[in-house]
Amino acid sequence: MSLPVIIVPVTTCMLEAESREERPRHRVFRGDTIRLPFQVVDRETGGAIDITEWTVQFTAKYALPNPDAQAALAQDNVSPGGLGGIVLVGPTLGQGIVTVQPISTRRWGDGDTRVVYDLQATDPGGVVTTVEIGELVVVPDVTQAI
Repeated sequence: MSLPVIIVPVTTCMLEAESREERPRHRVFRGDTIRLPFQVVDRETGGAIDITEWTVQFTAKYALPNPDAQAALAQDNVSPGGLGGIVLVGPTLGQGIVTVQPISTRRWGDGDTRVVYDLQATDPGGVVTTVEIGELVVVPDVTQAI
């Protein structure tokens, strides 16, 4: 099997991108629910990969060199009781959604905040593949009372 790729709608996957400008960039509002749907497909055939037994992780940092323990956002599909997370909505079709709850960005500053993120997938055999890297630009909102 060839390397998998996660496709987030309206983006270019980093495995295909050759420059930073081609990385997906999502503009979202501070304090909103952030949803990033994805699908894991075979790089060569474009066919869906069954991810039923896979672990998928989403990590966002203010700067790439920061350790994972200092991540601005971190989600996965296996940790119980966390804020938001990753849900495999159609695992046999390789489909899932990363959800970041409003509380996660509500206290961020009054200017645009840029974080870099990646999605990593680990198959049942322990093979880890970084299948997308991109940016979230979190812009301030007006309403803060909710």
